[in-house]
Amino acid sequence: LGAGRPSAAEADAPPAEPAALEPVPGLPGAQAESAVPDDEALERAGAIIGRVIVRTGDVFDLEDPAEDRWLFRAANAVHRRTREGVVRRLVLFRPGDPYSRRVLEESERLLRSTAYLYDAEIRPVRVADGRVDVEVSTRDVWTLKAGVGFARAGGVNRTRIGVEDGNFLGTGTSISVRRTQTVDRTSVLYRFREPNLFGRRVAIEAAHSDNSDGSLESLSVERPFYSFASRWAAGVRAAREDGVDSRYRLGEIVERYSHRREAAEVFFGLSSGLRDRRARRWRFGFAFASDRFAPAAGEAPPAALPADRRLAYPWIEVESVEDAYAEVRDLDRISRTEDVHLGLDWRIRAGLSAPAWGGDRTRAILEADLRRGLNPGPGQLLAVRLGASGRIAGGAVENGILGGAVRYYVRDLGRHVLFASLAADVAGNLDLDRQLLLGGDNGLRGYPLRFQEGDRRYLFTIEQRFYTDWHVLRLFHVGGAVFLDVGRAWFHDDPEAGFGEPLKNVGLGLRIGSSRSSAAAMVHVDVAFPLDRDGLRRGVQLLVTSRETF
Repeated sequence: LGAGRPSAAEADAPPAEPAALEPVPGLPGAQAESAVPDDEALERAGAIIGRVIVRTGDVFDLEDPAEDRWLFRAANAVHRRTREGVVRRLVLFRPGDPYSRRVLEESERLLRSTAYLYDAEIRPVRVADGRVDVEVSTRDVWTLKAGVGFARAGGVNRTRIGVEDGNFLGTGTSISVRRTQTVDRTSVLYRFREPNLFGRRVAIEAAHSDNSDGSLESLSVERPFYSFASRWAAGVRAAREDGVDSRYRLGEIVERYSHRREAAEVFFGLSSGLRDRRARRWRFGFAFASDRFAPAAGEAPPAALPADRRLAYPWIEVESVEDAYAEVRDLDRISRTEDVHLGLDWRIRAGLSAPAWGGDRTRAILEADLRRGLNPGPGQLLAVRLGASGRIAGGAVENGILGGAVRYYVRDLGRHVLFASLAADVAGNLDLDRQLLLGGDNGLRGYPLRFQEGDRRYLFTIEQRFYTDWHVLRLFHVGGAVFLDVGRAWFHDDPEAGFGEPLKNVGLGLRIGSSRSSAAAMVHVDVAFPLDRDGLRRGVQLLVTSRETF
C-alpha cells in the first residue's frame, strides 16, 4: 500500500519544552519526543491523558520560504483559521481519559474526514507522573468558494455559479448559495449545515432549492454513531421535492413526466460499543415515502406513466463495523493522507409497509450491503463492495437491485499505481421511474451520458495512474492516467437492446488535485476515444469534471 507518516520514534528528538519542539514537515508545530515511551508501554502502564495541546495551522505555512510570499500572506490574512474549540470537540479524548493509540488514530480520521482540514496528526509529546500530554496538529484548507464552475461529461455541459463556505468563520459550519445548470434542470440552492450544534455531536442540515421544474426542501437533525465507542444515535429527516423526470435511450430524452416525492424518517440506535475491534449497532425507526406521478405540462404524455406508491413502515437494522484502517498516500488522491479500510463491515435492514401504517399495500422492504478491504500482498489493496435492495409484494420482487464492485490497486513503476475495477448490477422488476443506465457520466467515458439502459449492467476499467512531485504555485498537485473502459447495459430478454458486444474506449487524462481547497477537490480532464464502429458513435469525447478521488 505504501508508507504512511513517519512514526514518533523516527522523528528527530526535540528540546524539552513543547513550545520549543521542532515542527514535523507538512504540519504546523507537530512535535515528537524521543523520551516518550511507545504506545504499548504507555497503555500497559495505565497512563492517562494530561494536557491536550491543539495547534491549528493556516492554509499556507509562512515559515516555509517557498510559501512566504505576499499572495499567500494575503490569503492567510483573509482566511479565518479553524477555531481551537472546533478541533477539541471533534477528537474523542479529554484530559483524564486512559491513553489509547486506537482512540488517537480514530480521532485523526475524524479530523481528516472534515472538508476544512487538509491533514491531522496526534501524538504524545511528554510523560510525567503517569500523565501523557498529547498534541493535535492540523492544517486548514481554503473553504470559501466564489465564482463560476464548469464540467463536461458525456457530451453535456454543467455550469455552476455561487458562493460557498465549508468552514464559516472557522466554526466548521457550512453555508452555500449556488446556481447550477445541468441537462435536467436549472436550480438555485440554499444550504446550511452545522455539524456540532451547540457544541454537541448533533448535526443539523437544511436546504431549499428553486428549480426550473419545481422545488426541493429538506431538513435533518441527527446524532450519529460518531465513533466506534458510541453507545447511542438518533435522528429525524424530512424532504419534499417536485420536478420533471426524464427517461433516456441512447443518450437522448424520450419521455418526461412530473414527479412529486415526500419522505420522512425517524430512528433511534443502540450499541454495546467496541469489542475486539468491532462494533455492533442496532437501529429502530419508522419511514414514510410517497411518490406521485403525472404527465408533465407541455410534454407529450409518456407511453407508460409510473404508478403512484406510498410506503409507511417500521424498520429494524443491524450493522457491524470493524476498526481496521491503514494510512497511505498517492492512491485515490495525490500527496494527501488517505485512510484505507481493511476490515469487514456489513448492514441489514428489514421493514414492513402496510395499510395499517399508512402504506398503499403490504410490502416487505429489504436492504443489505457489505464492504471488505484486503491487503493481499506488498503494495496491494483489494476493496469489495456488495449491495442489495428491493421490495417483496405478493411473492414477487419489486424494484430489486443486486450489485457490487471490486477495486484492485497495486504499486508499480515506483510510487505509481495500476488500478483495475469491475462493477456489475442486476435488476428485477424496476419501478418505471428508475433506470439502470451506462454512459459518459458514470464510467464509460468515450460515450454520451446515459447511453445504454437495461436490467443488466457491467463496467470494467483498467487505469495506469501516475503521481508527480510537481506542486504548481504551491497550490496544485499534478498527476495523469491512461485508461481503458469496457461496459454494457442490456435487458436480459432483449439482447439486441445492448448491441450484443460491449462498448469500449481508451483515453488519457490529466489530474489536478488542490492542496489548498476543501474536500480535496480534484479536476479531471479526460480525452476518450470510442473503439466501436456501430454507427452510433459520437466521436472523441472531452470530459472535464471535479471529483473527490483520482
